[in-house]
Amino acid sequence: MKTAYAMAIGLLTVGLLACSITELPTATPGLTKTILSSPTTAPTPTAPRLTWQAPTPAGPVTPLPESEVIVRIRERYKRYADGLAVELFPLSNPVFFSLFPTTQFYCAELGFMTPRYQVIANRDDRVYFMPYDFNRLILDTGWRVIEQNEVQVAQAFALGTLGLSILTENTFEEPIRIHEEQEEVWRKVWYTLKIKSWSEEGGVVKEWKFGFRDRLLKWVRVEVVDKYVGQYIPEPVEGHIDLVGHVTRFEYQEDIGEIRVW
Repeated sequence: MKTAYAMAIGLLTVGLLACSITELPTATPGLTKTILSSPTTAPTPTAPRLTWQAPTPAGPVTPLPESEVIVRIRERYKRYADGLAVELFPLSNPVFFSLFPTTQFYCAELGFMTPRYQVIANRDDRVYFMPYDFNRLILDTGWRVIEQNEVQVAQAFALGTLGLSILTENTFEEPIRIHEEQEEVWRKVWYTLKIKSWSEEGGVVKEWKFGFRDRLLKWVRVEVVDKYVGQYIPEPVEGHIDLVGHVTRFEYQEDIGEIRVW
């Protein structure tokens, strides 16, 4: 009798624990959606500024089949892992679609010893690796950065750097126009736009600064300013998210046509 009672209590406990965890859809790798809450309020989100729409291409644009996208990804990383396992998770973010309506976006799970995640774009026989090929995608699409689409460009670039976090909720605060000349690692850069973002994974708040030149994205500076803010999902791997105060800088290098971390 005692044994039966203990088993019943154990089953009830397991049932209650199961009810306290909400699983993400099976297509979402690496994340169990255990919602935690911080007393700190998350940044107030604003609706994406989708006021500018990319022009319709003059001719047909045919994306590669996913099997070929996987081949291109393996080719890029073959010196690190031969026959790399790759899985693609389609993205449908409205910010991406407003700028690149004929481009397919994915979060690619790369099967290294510790899995890595990267945003990939697929357009007209080419595969673009974000964020490095961001300007290359703009050039191939046939439009340029202007004042009317700067905010959308900034948000799309920020989303393209997220990796696994792109599969959870990400919001942006209202952007602020700035005119800031700053010394960054022995060079001067000019920022004209500042935005704060919040990611559901880890409750991470980041401050982004963007600078534009020659109608392309030239400089980006992003700093982690807070973590575990609002209702958030804990990061799947300890140390997966940078510490508060961590700064990453990007610069477009025209000679090689890529945006590089520096």
